Amino acid sequence: MKIQLSLIVLINLFMFSTYASADIVLDGTLGRRSGPLQGPYFAIGAELGEQHGGNLFHSFGQFGLQQGESATFSGPNTVNNIISRVTGGTSSHINGLLRSTIPNADFYFLNPAGVMFGKHAQLDVQGAFYLSTADYLRLDDGGQFSAAQPEKSLLTVAPPAAFGFLEPNFAPITLQDSELRVLDNQTFSLVAGDISLTKVALVVLSPLKLSS
Repeated sequence: MKIQLSLIVLINLFMFSTYASADIVLDGTLGRRSGPLQGPYFAIGAELGEQHGGNLFHSFGQFGLQQGESATFSGPNTVNNIISRVTGGTSSHINGLLRSTIPNADFYFLNPAGVMFGKHAQLDVQGAFYLSTADYLRLDDGGQFSAAQPEKSLLTVAPPAAFGFLEPNFAPITLQDSELRVLDNQTFSLVAGDISLTKVALVVLSPLKLSS
């Protein structure tokens, strides 16, 4: 399924249940720290990841938000892309506020185990939003940021090019009772094995891309 729209979208489809984690834990492969972060207002600065040119990479063992919690990504204005992966093998349940304060930075989030956005999920990013259950993100010069095989990653300054899958069975993305918005003229993209939308309001005044 590949869909591109440019309007306000209200979609009702079916629900897909998935186990989800509601903690934020650094996996120690990037940045200066490892282990759980202090909530409920999680501050995720550039020092917790690794910057290569305009790419700011983050790596988590678990990533989830409960109602009333928030995760705020920050960094220098030289960042063009915030790129996060989840490596721990549990799906991410986002039921709080996912935010970026870096002007015009696109936001990429990969979890091969699956992602669910719940009723209280909110999105506040300053650029495009790309959500995927891909195993890795390929960079334009052949570099790679892998969530399934972190040790095979090659981080470079090149911009993201495409999502990649290693296995034929891809985990789902589920949006349930969610209302999500992106800024005007910014892309909202979902790439997964199945995309399940239940009572969802997507307020997107720019390209909407769903691919499964």
